[in-house]
Amino acid sequence: MNVGILILQDQLSLSQSALRDLLDRLGPAEAKRQCRLLLIESTGGLQLIPLHRQRLVLLWSAQRHFVAELRQAGWQVDHREAESFGVALRAWCAEHGITELHAMEPADRPVREVLERIISRWEGSNPDPTTPDPTDSNPTGTNQTSPEQTSPEQSRVELTGLDQQTLDQTRLDQISGADPGPGVSRSRPPTSARFQDGSPGSPVGPPRPPLSSAPTLIWHPSNAFLWSREDFATWAHGRRQLRMELFYREGRRRFGVLMQGEGPSATPLGGQWNYDHDNRRPPTKGLAGPAPLWFEPDVITLEVIAKVRRLDSSRASSGLAPLPGDLEPFGWAVSRQQALAVLEHFIATRLAGFGPYQDAMVSGQPTLWHSLLSPFINLGLLHPLEVIERLEQVGRQPVESSPAAPNAVPLASLEGVIRQILGWREYTHGLYHWLGPTYPHLNHFQASRPLPAWLEQLGCSGMACMDTVLAELKVTGYAHHIQRLMVLANYGLLAGLDPQALTTWFHHQFIDGHDWVMQTNVIGMGLFADGGRLASKPYAASGNYINRMSTYCKGCRFNVKQRSGTDSCPFNSLYWDFLARHAAQLRANPRMGLVIKQLDRLPPEELDAIRATAAAHLMAQAP
Repeated sequence: MNVGILILQDQLSLSQSALRDLLDRLGPAEAKRQCRLLLIESTGGLQLIPLHRQRLVLLWSAQRHFVAELRQAGWQVDHREAESFGVALRAWCAEHGITELHAMEPADRPVREVLERIISRWEGSNPDPTTPDPTDSNPTGTNQTSPEQTSPEQSRVELTGLDQQTLDQTRLDQISGADPGPGVSRSRPPTSARFQDGSPGSPVGPPRPPLSSAPTLIWHPSNAFLWSREDFATWAHGRRQLRMELFYREGRRRFGVLMQGEGPSATPLGGQWNYDHDNRRPPTKGLAGPAPLWFEPDVITLEVIAKVRRLDSSRASSGLAPLPGDLEPFGWAVSRQQALAVLEHFIATRLAGFGPYQDAMVSGQPTLWHSLLSPFINLGLLHPLEVIERLEQVGRQPVESSPAAPNAVPLASLEGVIRQILGWREYTHGLYHWLGPTYPHLNHFQASRPLPAWLEQLGCSGMACMDTVLAELKVTGYAHHIQRLMVLANYGLLAGLDPQALTTWFHHQFIDGHDWVMQTNVIGMGLFADGGRLASKPYAASGNYINRMSTYCKGCRFNVKQRSGTDSCPFNSLYWDFLARHAAQLRANPRMGLVIKQLDRLPPEELDAIRATAAAHLMAQAP
């Protein structure tokens, strides 16, 4: 038996479950002798998936650094650069006679489906990498999709390096019900069986095939999150509403985070569960946060930057649009050691100030006191529990002894960061798997407007708030949660942008974008396209909110105080137009009662002028 372990690009941890389970099963020495590891760096999908340049560099450089870390730890590791993921996987399995292929469950649902499709179509394939991959060659006769025709999940899944052609056919079969090919069943492969030696496992495919056949694919439940998918399903089952606050409190109890006492009688540290009311201060004059910790690219990262530059040249010669975002300067952490340094730098310089101004937006201050940890947690360089425990370690003792002690971390700041990880991150991942593959197709308001060109260009909208956020996004691939929700997604909601197209845009542009991240955040929280399965009301806001919580409106060519006319803030006219368009639906929501009453009190002639202004703005955005 030749054992292979496939490591995906968001599983860059020595303690990830596939490695951990085989170490436990075989022992360290035998596991490192018997097992061979594979990481694939695939470029095929980038023909249809234009990822932000900073994100590409982060993904590939972090993967290459992890290969070095694995080798230093004594593992036999192969790193393959290829155009086709499927061809590279087949060639490697044939080269090493892999009969048992282990992998940690992917966080993104379609990635698992694609890997299972590769295995199910293995029979009769030629693993020679110079031979076309059968999963790339359209075996059903269905026309391949163009970039304009790709489905939401097709166009968002890239993080494991799976090539887009493989994804196209897999998602087409699932969505259209097309025959998946001779001898291939539409039903999901078996999900529970045993390892070759009789220990528990989840193989997919025939039991112990000959070397010329597909290897047995064995999934290991993901340990990249605190809540397993099964535990979340148990919590969610039977609940009419799946509200984050209730889930967050349960997580605090379950993991003993920021709690006093133990068991059912435990209470939240400080006497309350959250400090949102302390953490919504608008920016004061001259507000500036500490400089974040950036790193000079090392030799590995410089090689990746050169590769992305060559990829851009190849796209240009093929007539494809350039990749979005700036390639340099690049300063993100690309190894676990660097990610730990970012965590410690955040604790030392930014944690105490995080809470009060976490919702503030300031021109020239793209990060303020935000942690910038999400890309590293999402890739596996940091584990959420170790981050939470480290935060609690530095914050709990001063709070318990004397909240006014020197260097004490305010409980509001400590709780605010932990809420984002233990609350929101775990909640969105659990919801993603609980709600299932139909979720990204929801469209409660039947929004269908195409994205304006300035979103793809990352600028030139004419709105100071939008152009500031897009300019910052262009440089680093990052914007904090309020910029995403109340500027970018808020515009999408008010303008009626197509939910699937906007979700795909978010997924492509952001340094921490993954399918499981963006579906619930954009479809649910940002656009209310799920009709309230996640949020209790649409997060719609006029320019007044942006003016209160940011410095963007100063100097903007639009007047944030005006609702109509050519000089009025587009967020104002779009806001009232949105309420008017969907008044019948919104009246049924008790949390929208006050604003609907305000809408009803508007004189008809004023509302007509507002809606005419909104229509003119939207007409100007048409491609």
